[in-house]
Amino acid sequence: YPRAWREFFPFEPVWQLASYALLHDARTPTHILQNMLYLYFFGTMVEGILGSSRFLVTYVAAIVAGGLLWLVYGLATPVPHVVGASGGVFGLLVAAALLQPRAQVFLLFVPVRLMWLAVGLVGLEVLYFLPELVKGQQAAVAHLVHLGGAAWAFIAYKTRWIWIDPIQRLDLRRAIRSQEQRHSDEKHMDDLLAKINSEGMSALSKRERAFLKRVSTRR
Repeated sequence: YPRAWREFFPFEPVWQLASYALLHDARTPTHILQNMLYLYFFGTMVEGILGSSRFLVTYVAAIVAGGLLWLVYGLATPVPHVVGASGGVFGLLVAAALLQPRAQVFLLFVPVRLMWLAVGLVGLEVLYFLPELVKGQQAAVAHLVHLGGAAWAFIAYKTRWIWIDPIQRLDLRRAIRSQEQRHSDEKHMDDLLAKINSEGMSALSKRERAFLKRVSTRR
């Protein structure tokens, strides 16, 4: 709800930029049904190519991108609140189309290449949003959120961010840090052993004794 952000910032919950996608309008059950069907079909395709971690990052990032775009627009223009996973779904649609452009889907029983389906749907969103932008009127559908999710997927694909696995990178950094720490401990251990050999055990400080005990126990 951009107006609340404008009036109460910085006390507005920042997680709304992602949690809005977990809510849907109860008056239109087709909203959540359509989103979940698209999430299943396009999400399965994207997850099969990128893996679960990259798929999750792509989906959540598209949701946040759509929410951010709506928030920025809403800070300048009065807009209502927004709910729904459509921004993330559009992100997955564009990601799937870029990853598998020649894949065929059936649109009203007519086979269509996935790339052309994505181009057509994103183009329609642009056409729907332009009159709202010119007239300053808001439709019942947040087309800008859809475009934000689609734009993120396009940028992530072109910059190859879509192939980055943050969980894998975190594990790799932890492994490197652990290895570096082990080498550092071994060097310090060698220095202490040399000190003991030359000066005796009594020459060690309390801290050095604790380190020696800790490393010895680990070994």
